[in-house]
Amino acid sequence: MPNLSPVTFLDARYGEENAQATPWPDAVAQLERAGLFWVSSVRTDGRPHVTPVVAVWMDGDDWAFEVADDGTFGGHGTSLVYQLIPVQALGFRKGPFSHTRWDFTA
Repeated sequence: MPNLSPVTFLDARYGEENAQATPWPDAVAQLERAGLFWVSSVRTDGRPHVTPVVAVWMDGDDWAFEVADDGTFGGHGTSLVYQLIPVQALGFRKGPFSHTRWDFTA
């Protein structure tokens, strides 16, 4: 099981003067309400890549995922399910603007 109590850091370079780091429990509450997640990565040639992903937020509980025999709604292919274990996460807050990093390796 991954460390679900990450160390929290505020990167003051990207926030307002009075900004505070977002506590991890507040970030989790936002993730639980999200219907869509954004995955950001870097392609092998160095270009950034961002894509929306429908996801299931799971915090240690059992869950089930079912699809029809034809794979997905309307038979548009196969549904692939992955488990991601975070190493680091970044969060951006509006009002006041802030940039928080959560480190799960500590």
